[in-house]
Amino acid sequence: MLGSPRLPLQPTRVEPCAGPGQPPPLAPPPPQRTPRRPPRSRVPRRVQLPPPLCPPTLSG
Repeated sequence: MLGSPRLPLQPTRVEPCAGPGQPPPLAPPPPQRTPRRPPRSRVPRRVQLPPPLCPPTLSG
């Protein structure tokens, strides 16, 4: 941070480039693992998944 020209030369600048590509993919995985557990207590989320999977069950 002391040398402004060193930032662009250093890998620190790569963060912004890989930021939009790496952060997104890394963030989604963790949230998906946590929501999977909460869904059990949350009926609205659990019910939304079954209907699309087997609509005949609800209709029958």
